[in-house]
Amino acid sequence: MRAIGLMSGTSLDGMDAALVRVRRPPGGAAGTYRATLEAFRTLPYPPSLRRIVSDIAHGEAVDARTLAEADQGVATLGARAAAAVARKADVPLGRIGVIGSHGQTVFHGPALDAGRSTLQIGSPARIANIAGVTTVGDFRTADLAAGGCGAPLMPIVHRMLAAHPALRRAIQNIGGIGNVTWLARGGRKMTAFDTGPGVMLIDQMTRVVSRGQQRFDRGGRVARRGRVDEELVSELLRDGYFRRRPPKATGREAFGEPFARTFEARARERGSRGADLVATATAFTAASIADQYRRFLLPKLGLDEVLLSGGGARNPALVAMLQARLGDVSVRPIESIGVDGDALEAVGFAILAVAALDGVRFDLSGVTGATRPVRLGVIARP
Repeated sequence: MRAIGLMSGTSLDGMDAALVRVRRPPGGAAGTYRATLEAFRTLPYPPSLRRIVSDIAHGEAVDARTLAEADQGVATLGARAAAAVARKADVPLGRIGVIGSHGQTVFHGPALDAGRSTLQIGSPARIANIAGVTTVGDFRTADLAAGGCGAPLMPIVHRMLAAHPALRRAIQNIGGIGNVTWLARGGRKMTAFDTGPGVMLIDQMTRVVSRGQQRFDRGGRVARRGRVDEELVSELLRDGYFRRRPPKATGREAFGEPFARTFEARARERGSRGADLVATATAFTAASIADQYRRFLLPKLGLDEVLLSGGGARNPALVAMLQARLGDVSVRPIESIGVDGDALEAVGFAILAVAALDGVRFDLSGVTGATRPVRLGVIARP
């Protein structure tokens, strides 16, 4: 079946769309799907929609109408992205079997004090009716209802695409938030959790230093000009999130703008200026990933190599800092095993959409802590 996956992450860079050919096993057995990427596109957010979604995600007070309009706006962008990637592949939308849409997360609170709730906007029903293609969305709520964290979900796909018979691998996504999937040899076991901030804090400090002229540190050039405050990095690693044992998930609520403001104030008090802020934010992201590996992966599970995906994988300064902190563990891009890192999450939601049509239940107990296997996603037909 041909399927399209849509993904919009915490960085609000745009709507990713991947058109893939999914090979499904007889009976839709879990864990045996394969996918071949045929085309990939990213459509940027219209500035006005990006501002509104950012305000909502950062907890600004908005009325119900604004939230509803943002929901429809994200869905419309998703439908446009699906049409764009289909044109790029020269495949009519009528030949697409399903669209899988992650939507745009504006709140994720898996803890009990947050009501075990999550919200991804971008109505699947609207996408289905604009595109004329059955659409699966709302992937996270079933896992939360089964006692899980609702995230991360990509480990299901990582095991399908990246398990190695002789190597213990970590697939580290560095988007707005960082998350890791650890795979045993042959993929027989896996564990996964959010490691903490990804590029979210780096992006925030880059905007501060450039006075809004740069949205991210392209090529890590700003970080390389700055001085890292290692003492502040060590202090930041005392945050309670890093001590919590997996399964666990985090998001903008913990490491978004309020955290960035506190970070900037503490860094400036300690004498950091300009590029120093970006350098220290970059070092903190690398240190947080290495810290989580040392706490929860290296001692008992072991690790042979790390495969990087997400925007942070294209930041040489961040990659070099991570490699330095991991020592002998090899760090390389996931493209080195033939997987497109930019498209990976969108490809994943295409696969999960096909699995939803097949009625597959996934056991995420070792990843999210769900107490029973769950069907992921809600199906909307045009």
